[in-house]
Amino acid sequence: MIRRIPAAIRRIEDISDEPRVSVVGTVIKRGEAEFILDDGTGQLTVITSEDPAVKEREIVRVIGKVYGTTLEAEIVHPLKNINMQLYLKMYELRKKVYGSQ
Repeated sequence: MIRRIPAAIRRIEDISDEPRVSVVGTVIKRGEAEFILDDGTGQLTVITSEDPAVKEREIVRVIGKVYGTTLEAEIVHPLKNINMQLYLKMYELRKKVYGSQ
C-alpha cells in the first residue's frame, strides 16, 4: 500500500515549502491539462496529467505538489455547495489555533 505525506491546508499566500498542499479556489481560466486557480490571496497554475473536468468560475479543491507558482495536481475535486465565507473563517481560526502547521 502506498502512503502519501498528508497535504497541508493552505491559502496560496501561505504556501511555503510543504511537500504537499491542499488549496481551495476558483478556476479563472482553463486550458488543456491545466487551469489557473485563484483563492483571493494569489493565483497558481495547476497542471494535470489529463484534461481536468472543471469549468471556469467553479470552486475546486486541489491537492498536489507546488513548484514555484505551479501546482502539480494529484487530486482535483469540484466543491459544489461550499460556503466560502464559512470555509475562510474556519481557515483563519485553524491558523490562529495551530499556527502554520
